[in-house]
Amino acid sequence: MRLREGVFVDSFSLSLALQACGRSVDDRSGKRVHTLAVKLGFGLDLFVQTALIEMYAKLGTVEAARNILDEMVQPDIVSYNVLLAEYVRVGEIDLARRLFDEMPARDVVSWNTMIHGHATCGNVGAARKLFDMSCERDLVSWSSMIAGYARSRQSNEALMLFHDMQLANVRPDGVTMVSILSACGDMGALGMGNIVYEYIERNKIEVDVKLGTSLVDMYAKCGDIDRSLEIFNKMGVKDVLSWSAMIMGLANHGFGELALDHFSKMVSEGIIPNEITFVGALSACSHVGLVDRGWKYFTSMTDIYGITPKIEHYGCMIDLLGRTGHLKEARELIRNMPFPPDAIVWRTLLSACRIHKNVELAEEATVNLLELEPHVDGNYVLLSNIYTQNKKWDDVASVRRRMRDESIHKIPGSSSIEIDNVVYEFIAGDRSHPRSREIYEMLAEMAGRLKLVGYKPLVSLVLQDMNEQAKEHGLACHSEKLALAFGLLSTAPRSQICIVKNLRVCEDCHLAFKLLAVIYERKIIVRDRTRFHHFSGGSSLEEGLMFYLSKIEHTLRLPPHLLDRGLDQAIKGELETLFLDKVIAKLGLCVSVYDITNITGGFISPGDGASTFTAEFRLIMFRPFVGEILSGEVEESDANGLRLSLGFFKDIMLPVHLLPNPSKFADGRWTWDYGGVELPIEKEEEIRFRVHSINYPPIPVEQDKDAKPFAPMVITASIDYDGLGPTSWWV
Repeated sequence: MRLREGVFVDSFSLSLALQACGRSVDDRSGKRVHTLAVKLGFGLDLFVQTALIEMYAKLGTVEAARNILDEMVQPDIVSYNVLLAEYVRVGEIDLARRLFDEMPARDVVSWNTMIHGHATCGNVGAARKLFDMSCERDLVSWSSMIAGYARSRQSNEALMLFHDMQLANVRPDGVTMVSILSACGDMGALGMGNIVYEYIERNKIEVDVKLGTSLVDMYAKCGDIDRSLEIFNKMGVKDVLSWSAMIMGLANHGFGELALDHFSKMVSEGIIPNEITFVGALSACSHVGLVDRGWKYFTSMTDIYGITPKIEHYGCMIDLLGRTGHLKEARELIRNMPFPPDAIVWRTLLSACRIHKNVELAEEATVNLLELEPHVDGNYVLLSNIYTQNKKWDDVASVRRRMRDESIHKIPGSSSIEIDNVVYEFIAGDRSHPRSREIYEMLAEMAGRLKLVGYKPLVSLVLQDMNEQAKEHGLACHSEKLALAFGLLSTAPRSQICIVKNLRVCEDCHLAFKLLAVIYERKIIVRDRTRFHHFSGGSSLEEGLMFYLSKIEHTLRLPPHLLDRGLDQAIKGELETLFLDKVIAKLGLCVSVYDITNITGGFISPGDGASTFTAEFRLIMFRPFVGEILSGEVEESDANGLRLSLGFFKDIMLPVHLLPNPSKFADGRWTWDYGGVELPIEKEEEIRFRVHSINYPPIPVEQDKDAKPFAPMVITASIDYDGLGPTSWWV
């Protein structure tokens, strides 16, 4: 650095030079400018000293910065605020608070700096105390406090403070709205999110990339993935965070293929993916079961983009391998991780072991998991369920004893639901709500309707030592069922219900929600800690049978003696005789007469005295969707393929061309040659398959005496995919 001859230097130019040295972290030049300032007689100048405070703090020597402040004859509030801001910037909150308390005077900048500092460090309580103490608040004060609540996931407090901000006539800006949208997304508060979006449009707040991305993220987290896509497509400029939010949202909603399409489009537009983008892409592969594609993305992180995979990326790959039955590969990947596996990794493996009934690997995962989380009840529940699946009752009892001896208590599940822009929270067995009596009456109604369609509670999920009736009651009072009951009471018929749960949705609630979506003709969306579950018309986008309600009108004759049972019961009995366990072309298999919505007629026929009625009613039908993955048993094998059974439905055909290649038939069974290892398909073995097609053959005019019974509905199955086939192949 050199000073030209004839150049006039004042305190202003020296201050600018010192600030430049600090911001460019140029220690050598900074000290030379400091020396020059002293030589020229500006060593005690207020502006120069303030600039020196900022420079030394940015150079990492906050002690030197404090020394300069202490040497100042009459430091003003700007000097104090500069050092205060630098303390906060480098995370020295205790030093900042000490300085704040020493200040002879404070302005709104001083208060805002401390509020922001405490909030950023996670001490939201201290930030709120300062916020309440401050006499003057501006937009920054409110935004900092709201952002602190949003970051610490105290979302309800963030929304309440936003309401107070509006009452105080402080107009929010885009930065405030980003925090509010984050809080709405965290709570799943779709109604409030809609209000915020309307506020943004009404007040013409500029929707830049950051705010647009926040809207995309909020709608995805609140369950409205269609609106999220709509806003994303309207954005004129998108950065990697925008694309990542959309990809993550689609993946979490189960739209894996669409998420990967967006990943490809992003790359084609020249946007380089980051760590978050790859979490979304790998999650999408996991939900769809694309093992090869998942490996491709995982290896491309290092090979193409120079991104070192973190534990989240390994976790996604382990989930993908585990879901598709590649348990050995998943275990090997854990061994080869460059860092110790955390509890999430071991729990992911344990969950895969439960799906594929691998007891040995489950026990290994549990040992490691309990070292990291010895008091988390869900880990014991998973292991117990695996023992139960494999009928290892002594081991089940051992797990229960260990839970009792070590005082392992269940983490209370909580579920929230938004009604009229107010979020209500429920815990299991909760009776604190003002409408508690109505909610439990609705629960009883739900249980009764579920029983009518053949639902049986999965009492094996309850590890507590209690009788079957108590276990059923405990399952019936899970927090998500209470939230659903309140939703059914509080929302219009056929409207969508969204529920947010703090833990994973249990298998029993998952099964019940499939049927309740049919029974009450609702679309139900449940967001748990891992993903979204969509139930519509009784169908979940995940594995499971598809049931739905079909409305039918039929005219029938009732003999007089049947009317002794009452008209409704008599007609229902006749309808069950006509339709139950029968196939209706294009509709599927009738599994239950759900209800009768209208009865007309009653005309008496001459001769036998029978009455003719026209009934409008609803049937619960079974018809899986193409692509759905089901579990059944091998019923029989022959040279043409296999016949599979679900117990109540046995016309599932697995033809030769949909077996994995190469397969051969010998000695009455099929065997898959997997790289030189022969994997057999045994009779009565559990098998996972994908629905390839559903057909309704025409009824034959006549049939040979030796022909197999006519099947009015035939499901064609396929197991030529990763993770499908006998479960014994993948354990």
